[in-house]
Amino acid sequence: MLGSAIHWVLLCGLNVICVAYAVLLTFIFELYFACFLPLFLVLGKGRLDDALRYHNGYYGAFMVCLFRPIIRVRRRGMEHLPTRGPVMMVTNHRSLFDIFFFGLTQQPNVAVLVRSWPFRLPVLGRFMRGAGYIDIERLSFDKTSELIRQLSSRRVSALCFVEGHRSRDGRLQRFRSGAFRLAVECYLPVLPVCVTGSEQLCAPGSRLIRPASIDFLILSPVETASFPAEKRALKVRRHVENIFREQLGE
Repeated sequence: MLGSAIHWVLLCGLNVICVAYAVLLTFIFELYFACFLPLFLVLGKGRLDDALRYHNGYYGAFMVCLFRPIIRVRRRGMEHLPTRGPVMMVTNHRSLFDIFFFGLTQQPNVAVLVRSWPFRLPVLGRFMRGAGYIDIERLSFDKTSELIRQLSSRRVSALCFVEGHRSRDGRLQRFRSGAFRLAVECYLPVLPVCVTGSEQLCAPGSRLIRPASIDFLILSPVETASFPAEKRALKVRRHVENIFREQLGE
């Protein structure tokens, strides 16, 4: 009993330190970004929404790298990242912090397909809209497809958590079809990314951060055009889901 109490106190102390450290790192990063933004726009490297997506990607990588050894990440499959052209990234979902790890892909200009509720958050919501993130619950499929086409023409990739919500038990949930339909409609290859261990960092139902070892695995791209035309999106979805289940031993 005493050991459990001491463990809880130490864990709470670790969380207080982590929050203070995160605030400090965020302040430093935002100072850097305030200098980066006007230079990015003046040099014509992209639009404001591009800059905000770069911000999000680099911020995630910055936080993950500087939170070692609390967060230990093993990256694998980096050779599968495309050297040119946008992709539809699809991933499983085990933690609120999963999005941070995608800064490690070295492809920071990524538009995320998101459910409606984060857009209602006071500051984060406006920032997500500015970055061109896509509200998949509010927009029709045709409108979403149009936006993905516009972004892909500017070499912007997309990212979707294809289970639709976090897994509560760590097991893979059934994949939704939307991302695969969009990939087929917009002629994008599907890039599967399998993330495990992030559920240790902040378990569902818990507000406390714990040390975690994350495995971030980028799998081989799936060319949607290589599948038969009839029910192509369904066949791609089943194929990719099987890849994840095989990788996770399910």
